[in-house]
Amino acid sequence: MKLSSFTYVVKIFALVLIMLFFAAPLVRCTQDTSLNASGWNIATGTGDLKEINESGKPLVFALIIIPVLLLLIAFEKKPFKALSVVALLGLAAEVIFLISLVVKINSGDYEGHFELTGYNWLVLAIYIGLCAFTRFCRKIE
Repeated sequence: MKLSSFTYVVKIFALVLIMLFFAAPLVRCTQDTSLNASGWNIATGTGDLKEINESGKPLVFALIIIPVLLLLIAFEKKPFKALSVVALLGLAAEVIFLISLVVKINSGDYEGHFELTGYNWLVLAIYIGLCAFTRFCRKIE
């Protein structure tokens, strides 16, 4: 199997991460599970759970910028070293996002009212997989 065909795996997972940012609920209300917020809602301060993020968090846009960057680098057929670095950046951004979100929803007025959804762990697992996969491809390269 050609190494260039491995970039298709990176492209697919980058597209999945982009779609999850817009569509997947990352936080939901514990009293009414139909109230939730996606990455886009958290970044812009819109959606059902405006009170958790009144003005939006522009740093959450890193969760969309990094997969887009990963996709662009994969389309430009850059070496897997570049893909590996960007995947590691994505993993770091997701971990920082999760830590800040857990601190936010478990403190003050929000304690017990909101919870993380399983999609957070899916995104984290995808980034861990991408880091391992691109590291493997770097060794082959």
